[in-house]
Amino acid sequence: MLNSKLILIEGFPGAGKTTTTVQLGTHLRKQGSACDWHLEEDDPHPIACLGFKANDLAQKLPPLWAIFAEQARQKPTITIIESRLWQNTAMFMFMNEHPVAEIMDICHLVYQEIAPLEPTLLNFHQDNVEIALKRLRAVRGEEWMAWALQKNHNQLSLVSISRAE
Repeated sequence: MLNSKLILIEGFPGAGKTTTTVQLGTHLRKQGSACDWHLEEDDPHPIACLGFKANDLAQKLPPLWAIFAEQARQKPTITIIESRLWQNTAMFMFMNEHPVAEIMDICHLVYQEIAPLEPTLLNFHQDNVEIALKRLRAVRGEEWMAWALQKNHNQLSLVSISRAE
């Protein structure tokens, strides 16, 4: 039996996070574990931070994780969350030139909130970005690719706007 009530799946786009999230969640359910999962693009999402400006992440992330952790402690469920610990948060703070020490402090605050859930982290590495993006296009299609590129463009625009402020 898994002791963790929280599994975090992180990594570069195309590394297999979504596939792994769904397959792992399905496997855990087949094994008799209560399990929920939240993919990066799910809406609603317990860590709903995709619309935040990079400058707001430091103040808004720890409370989101605190609320999630308190609710998760109350349920007999394993929760799998894709891409909300680092990819869609710390990465954008880093791109916005937040001091690394500040990003580390926020990560530490988040960890303090989720530590009672005994989290497990799976971080996927992608050796070849070009192959990963081609695989994403083949698996998810042109419409998804256009959405993802637009989302990343919007995030990068927010980073540029935040730098100018």
